[in-house]
Amino acid sequence: MDIATMIQRRTSMEPVAHGGWSVFVAYGESAQFSNPSTHIALRADGKAAFPGWPTNAKLIDLRRALLSASGDDRRKIADEIEREAYVSIPYVPLGQIKQPTVYRTSRSGILTMGIPVFWNLEKA
Repeated sequence: MDIATMIQRRTSMEPVAHGGWSVFVAYGESAQFSNPSTHIALRADGKAAFPGWPTNAKLIDLRRALLSASGDDRRKIADEIEREAYVSIPYVPLGQIKQPTVYRTSRSGILTMGIPVFWNLEKA
């Protein structure tokens, strides 16, 4: 199916027989998924959440608490978020990929990130 049709169907809360979705595969860059406060699939605020629309007040409260916490409290809250996600299962991770990136030896200033970026580059 083309991407426009998939996006339209994945946002429909109708049953599959009426044009709704059942499952789709998506991916995102590591920066988005490495922090529970920005992890889109951990949003559990019903209709405002990622398709699948999980509702979990505890996850919502924990994510809000994480945003205002500091130091060791952030780690404790992040651990609680992980435990709650394993219990409520707001999404199902299928794996992890790493896109190999190769640069010429005549380039320097390459920034190593979760995604390729093309600033800071210079001729070596």
